Amino acid sequence: MTSRLVKALALFNRKERFWLLSEAVGEAFQKLSPDYLASLSKEIGVSIPEDAWWAFDYHFEWLYAVLFSSPAFNPSPGDAIKTNSEKLIRSNQEDMDLIVAFDDVIVIVEAKLSTSWSNKQTASKARRLSALPTAHARCFYVLTSPVRPTKLNMDGWPEWALRTPLPHPSFYWLPLKPQGAPQKPLMVSKCDHEGNRSREGTYWNVFDA
Repeated sequence: MTSRLVKALALFNRKERFWLLSEAVGEAFQKLSPDYLASLSKEIGVSIPEDAWWAFDYHFEWLYAVLFSSPAFNPSPGDAIKTNSEKLIRSNQEDMDLIVAFDDVIVIVEAKLSTSWSNKQTASKARRLSALPTAHARCFYVLTSPVRPTKLNMDGWPEWALRTPLPHPSFYWLPLKPQGAPQKPLMVSKCDHEGNRSREGTYWNVFDA
């Protein structure tokens, strides 16, 4: 039986890409790979069922609204308005790459393929994670990339997002093995007149990603 938490999460899942791929790929797209779920289950220490709900590019503000409605998990347009004095609702597109949920469990997965993790980016995500009202849900935060991140500053991460707590924190991580991805991916970037990448450059070129 689908939990109230999962039903509420599904109400906000209106990313065109998700529904386009669902139709283009077919019903098989509706379930995650059993092998992937097994790896994710092993990493977080919780068994994830094969029929777990999931979505990608899910907005933090959607998740905040769902969790704010706990323990009933029944967000509705008829609810009383809420103050935004802490600016938790920013009306931007900051999202999570993958979200998996079942019962009262939420797993947030953030991915990097050819770029590295930066402390600036993870600090921004940590602020959003810390603001989530998680009293009535068991949440996990998992990083995934071809190479395990190093030198990540985990100051400011909420305790639930850590694999081991302070003073010796560690994070959940899964190796990303993109089958069929180019071995030497390319990117487009602005550059200066000498061909050096530059945010202020008035030229552009193709570079190794």
